[in-house]
Amino acid sequence: MTGSGKVFLICCLLQGSLCQHFAALLPQTVEGLSGSCVMVPCAFSLLSGWDHNLDDSCKAIWKRGWSRTQVFDSSLAGEHASLNVLQGNLTGNLREKDCTTVFDDLPSDHYDRYYFRLQCDNDLKFNFPTNVLIATQNSMPKPAITPSRLERFSCTALYNRQAGNGDLLYEKSLTLRVLYPPNNTSVSYSGPVKEGSSVTLTCNANANPAVDSFAWYKVDGDQVTAVGSKNRLSTTVSEVDSKFYCQVGNGYGTQNSSTTQIDVQFPPKETTVLVNPSGPILEGSSVSLLCRSRANPPVTNYTWYKDDEEDKEPGSSWVMNSVDPSHSGDYHCVAKNQLGAEMSAPTQLDVQYPPKNTSVSVDPSGPVLDGSAVTLTCATIANPAAVNITWFRVAAREKEAMGSERDFTFNVTKLSEDQYYCEALNVHGAEYSELTSIDVTFAPEILPSSRCVKILSLIRCSCDSQGNPPPSLIWELAGEAVNHSAAIPIKEVPLGSVGMRSLITLYHLDEGMPSLACLSINSLGSHSFVFNVSSSETQLGLHALSLLIGSSVGALGMLLVCAPLLLFFCRKRKRSLSPKKGLVDTSDVLVANGTNSSKVDVIHDNKATLEEEGIVAEDTAKLQAMSEGTLGEGEVRGLASKTAEYAEIPLHSRGSNEGDAKEEETVADAYLGKGKDTDGLIG
Repeated sequence: MTGSGKVFLICCLLQGSLCQHFAALLPQTVEGLSGSCVMVPCAFSLLSGWDHNLDDSCKAIWKRGWSRTQVFDSSLAGEHASLNVLQGNLTGNLREKDCTTVFDDLPSDHYDRYYFRLQCDNDLKFNFPTNVLIATQNSMPKPAITPSRLERFSCTALYNRQAGNGDLLYEKSLTLRVLYPPNNTSVSYSGPVKEGSSVTLTCNANANPAVDSFAWYKVDGDQVTAVGSKNRLSTTVSEVDSKFYCQVGNGYGTQNSSTTQIDVQFPPKETTVLVNPSGPILEGSSVSLLCRSRANPPVTNYTWYKDDEEDKEPGSSWVMNSVDPSHSGDYHCVAKNQLGAEMSAPTQLDVQYPPKNTSVSVDPSGPVLDGSAVTLTCATIANPAAVNITWFRVAAREKEAMGSERDFTFNVTKLSEDQYYCEALNVHGAEYSELTSIDVTFAPEILPSSRCVKILSLIRCSCDSQGNPPPSLIWELAGEAVNHSAAIPIKEVPLGSVGMRSLITLYHLDEGMPSLACLSINSLGSHSFVFNVSSSETQLGLHALSLLIGSSVGALGMLLVCAPLLLFFCRKRKRSLSPKKGLVDTSDVLVANGTNSSKVDVIHDNKATLEEEGIVAEDTAKLQAMSEGTLGEGEVRGLASKTAEYAEIPLHSRGSNEGDAKEEETVADAYLGKGKDTDGLIG
């Protein structure tokens, strides 16, 4: 038995001892030369409890083909051996579960399956289902020769001598030199390699005879460039110049290695900031920033900057929710690995929003002189900038569009109450400014409503003026400034926001009284009027007694009609001032910056005359209220062509001088319209 057969048998026996069931262990195929012997390694196992049936009576029987034709019985020996279809010998020991058998002189091109049967002269008889394929050839198969420089082959033949002197083993060996082209070609290097450094590449290959030609190639996309012709290639590598392969050859052929990608390491490069969504961002929206960079090894740290100030946001992305204008600016990031760092170019984040903080500025600021040019500027913050600016003027609660430029220029006029505002509009919305008024200044002017009234022994004059800043009024008598005193009382009453009325009372008039002047002054100038009161004539009216008689007759008539009214009238007459005979003359005198030669107005106390002048009767209570400056509702105005107020002049008996003065002042106040607005005043 050959060494390989013994090994197989031992393995089979070990496996059979572990199986503990009926099984035959056979090789799948046994090949041999025609006319030579063939050894079939065989072993078997039995079900537990059957081993004691193995004795010398047991024999090995081999059957062939699907019909299970018996071709060998190991018990046939000597002259009975010829009864076997196939001659052979059982070389194994059945008691040791070794059924190895050698078949002699197999026919040419024999090819069939063989089955083993164990049969003993007791209960142990079993046909094993496992089979072995025995095939014979006219010649042994050629050995497979693997490439190597030297290969040793041996051929062994086992001959079974018929004389019984033992088997004869014949063996012959032959050493072959195998020649073949290069194979297993590869590129090796010591890496990784820092970009810009030099690296040595080695081309490795198996070949017999040895490789005698080398070629190196650099690969850049579809372009291939020859770069060397030796076993080793030293080159400076970069991220781009990092792919190489080699080609080797000998007398029997050539072979290319696969393309080798050198592990080139480099610091971050092509660092950029990506904005999502791209383009302008509407206020209140969300936006994300991504720092993208190429590096080997990968980036390990990212740092974000806004307008060159470091931000604490970590990682390669930065998400901002509900952005506002403060998020607008330039953003960049720094990517870093162990080889270095790179900063991206700044990327602008454009947060857009509708106009806000819209306001109007005035140039020149502060008060503006009447007739001057004023420029209103509409200021607003918006992104994108406001594309439409519209100016509006508000007058008497009505608005009017005035212009569409950012700056609106016009000439101001005094006493104007117009207000202005602007509207700023962009693609995201609109906003209005607050209303703006312009403080228009002008020099003072004395109004035509200024006049004097002469009543018996006094003259009361009213000087009405307007200006901005509000003017100060000064009275001059005979060229000398007059201040308020008990002898010459002066009162001032505001007229609107930019006007002033000054009232002066002069007593004890005579024919030689000098002229009276009113001077209105503010920071922009002055204006004066002169009243000539010395040439006024006094006209006599009816005596007070005739008026008293007429009043009595009227009272008696009223008494006959209604007694209660008479009682009421009598009570009021007791409280009224004593009647006074007076002479009143009316004549307007108003002269601008000069002397007025017209007569002073004189008011007659005759009822017919008063009615003819447009003065209607009022009760004495109203007259008292007028004398005290408290005239309220029910006051009666005179002629439509004049704004001064008229009232009845009550008649009393002549009393003290003080009483006369009071009555005269009351009449003057009624005529001048004390404290009331006058013609020509706007305010």
